[in-house]
Amino acid sequence: MAAFLVAIVLPLTACGSGGGSNGSDDWAGPPRPDDRGRLDVAGFDGYLDSHPEHATAPIVAATRFLRLDRTSAATTSVVARASAEGSGPTTVTVTLDGLFDDSVRAERFVLEFEQHADGEWRLTSAASARRCQPGRGHQAFRPAPCV
Repeated sequence: MAAFLVAIVLPLTACGSGGGSNGSDDWAGPPRPDDRGRLDVAGFDGYLDSHPEHATAPIVAATRFLRLDRTSAATTSVVARASAEGSGPTTVTVTLDGLFDDSVRAERFVLEFEQHADGEWRLTSAASARRCQPGRGHQAFRPAPCV
């Protein structure tokens, strides 16, 4: 199966809704991961139902799900991998490196998206892993906490 790779650097200040908070329908960001690094994505579908402008592409939805406009990483990378035809599942990997945290150096999110018949994208699964600061735990991306 052929695949293509897209890497972009986002101007993160432009990723917000543009109009400030919409109240209760504004997506607050991803839930905390469980002990295996999995994130519950069920609530995000409801958000996308009422905000179809964020369901137009996997990278757009990933940016909103993670609220990249609120990150404090020195470097943010977003990579999308899909089939050559651009249909079928798409995996978006977001890496936040150089976090301003005394324990966690970097965090990586792997988000799986599927396109519905209406052309909108939906998040089907999400996982996170972190890399600890030197001397504060594991140096590979793992869901285990840093100390």
